[in-house]
Order: sequence, then structure tokens, then C-alpha cells
Amino acid sequence: MLGARVARALYEGDPGGQPIRLRGIPFDVIGVLAPKGVVAGGDEDNQVVVPIHTAMRRVFNVTWLNAIFVSASDSRAISDAEREIGAALRQRHRVEPEQPPDFEVQNAASFLKLQQQTAAMLRWLTTGVAAIALIVGGTGILGLMLQSVKERTSEIGLRTAVGAEPRDILTQFLFEAGLLALGGWAGGAILGLAGTAVVGLTTSWKVGVPWTAFLVSLAMAVTIGLGFGAFPARRASLIPPIQALRAE
Repeated sequence: MLGARVARALYEGDPGGQPIRLRGIPFDVIGVLAPKGVVAGGDEDNQVVVPIHTAMRRVFNVTWLNAIFVSASDSRAISDAEREIGAALRQRHRVEPEQPPDFEVQNAASFLKLQQQTAAMLRWLTTGVAAIALIVGGTGILGLMLQSVKERTSEIGLRTAVGAEPRDILTQFLFEAGLLALGGWAGGAILGLAGTAVVGLTTSWKVGVPWTAFLVSLAMAVTIGLGFGAFPARRASLIPPIQALRAE
């Protein structure tokens, strides 16, 4: 039996009945496995299945099995099955109860739990890095806006003297802070898309860009810009016109 990818690579059309050699040993192809993709880290389509006794005697020339995959009838019976398998292997391998086993029984549920823990750790790590990046970006916007208010004090006074209200000054500086945040977001989005494209072109991985991530990141960028730009904008709107004009 050939995996779907192996069949596509070696034959055109249906390979049923066609000969194939594995390590110089002739076999007949009797069918192709249904496509399954990657399961548990292995490509199920990139494999060849042969009779077990033929594989042990003629292909690998061994008298043992490296791995046995067992499926439980019920998920609640996995622990009992694991215990019974260990007892059977101890008996077959003649391992005394006080001796350490020369085999290992692995539970798929424990692997799944470990993967979930690893994914949770990576999620917390990326969340922490993102939070630090947001704080650093917000601090940069805060510093730039404070410097802008200081350098444009006379402009603020002139606008106030010709009739601008404090809310007009506040809106102006909030708008500028938002533009700074949008500029940073656009630069990050372009770099992210470029990195995704490079990974997709240089590897066989299937990559995609979730548009929800763009919308969420845009909303966060605008929020950070307005949040950190609120203090400089408020400070600019409260400068007395006389004091602002004297700054010139």
C-alpha cells in the first residue's frame, strides 16, 4: 500500500498492480492509502505499508519491533490499556518487577497535554513580548508628542489667539498621535506580510494571514496612540495664549 504522496511521485494514474522495489526486494502495489496529511508530527501520505513479517525478515532483517501503535476502544480506557500493555511487555521481555523496563509505553493523552502546556507557554510569552512592544511604542509616541508640544508652543498660542478653542488644539494633537500610531502599525504590517511571503516561498509550509489579526492590531495601535497622546494633547490645550505667545 502506497501513501498518497508516494503514489503521485512514482506513478502516473492508478498504480494498482504495478511493481515496486524496496531495498532491492520486489513488491506488488495493491492500492493507495487515502490522503491524511500530517498527523502527530508525521506525514501519513509519505509512507509505504508492507506485510509485517516480510518487513522484519527481508527488508529490515530484525526479530523485534521498534514501535507498536495501539488504539483504545474508549478514551476512558487509555490508562487501563497502558497499564495492561506494560504488564504484558514485562512478561514477554522477562523483566522482573524490581527491575527497570527496557521499553517505554507512551500515552497519546499525555502528549496532547504536554502540547497544550507548551502552546499555553508560547501564548503567554508572545503576549508578554507584545505588551512590552506596545508599552515601548506608546512611550515613544508620548515622548515625541511632548517634544512636539514644547517646540510648537508659539503655534499653539497663535491658533488660540485667532479663535481656536482648547478642544481644537486637543483634537489636533490627538490626530497627530493617531497618525504616528498608524504609521508604526503600517510598517509592522508590511514587515509581517513580507516575512510570511518569504516563509511561504522558501518552504513547503502553507501560510496564511488572518484578517482578524489585522483588525485587532489596528484597533490596538489606534488605542495606544490616542491613549499615550492624550496627556500631551491635554497639556497643549491648557497652555494660556499669553504664555504661548511669549514663548516665541
